[in-house]
Amino acid sequence: MRRDIPAVIDVMAATGLRIGECIALTVDAVDLHRRTVQVRGTVARHPGIGVVFARKPKTEAGYRTLTVPAWVMPSLEAHVLGAVRLTVRVVQISEDCDLVMPTAVRVGRRLPAPPWLRDALERSESWQEEIAIVLPSTAGTLRDPSGVSRDVEAAFVFAGLDRDTSHLLRRSVATQMDDTGVPVREIADQLGHAQVSMTQDVYLDRQPVCTAGATALQPFGLPSGQPAS
Repeated sequence: MRRDIPAVIDVMAATGLRIGECIALTVDAVDLHRRTVQVRGTVARHPGIGVVFARKPKTEAGYRTLTVPAWVMPSLEAHVLGAVRLTVRVVQISEDCDLVMPTAVRVGRRLPAPPWLRDALERSESWQEEIAIVLPSTAGTLRDPSGVSRDVEAAFVFAGLDRDTSHLLRRSVATQMDDTGVPVREIADQLGHAQVSMTQDVYLDRQPVCTAGATALQPFGLPSGQPAS
């Protein structure tokens, strides 16, 4: 399939990463020996800037290291070895966030740059460094998350899964972990949710049969074996 979307789907299905987190993976965030990936940021499109890499995740809980299943390692290793190196401009937006932009980006070229970026550029020093993108675009740049989302949806339609979005992958990861008995707190950590309620309400189905209550509520009743009067 064009645009190497199967590799993106594989990584998302093996980790539960958001699209922006998946396409932000860099070589130094992947440990092939330990079979881990570190979530260090997210790729997004901003008005007046374009596609950039914010070196911080969506939430504080998003900072995480995940062990990945063995089945995804051949694809992941191949992409690490074939990673595209980019020279980028880095601007420190805050103490815990750097904005990483391809050097070709011209801030405000088509649309006015947002005030927060103009302020950051005026008060902060910027520098250049090289990063290695694991899942780049076919042009060898950062992928546009909107485009990736459309391509994933097209892949699902091709597979007969009409009207499903990339959200299906995160939900599938949560459901599979839940079905194998992984505690909800650990599922939330895998998905990068600060609140367990987000995982329960959005990603996990209600259980139509609940047997745990019978054991837990036994002390409220009569002693075992004592007949009711």
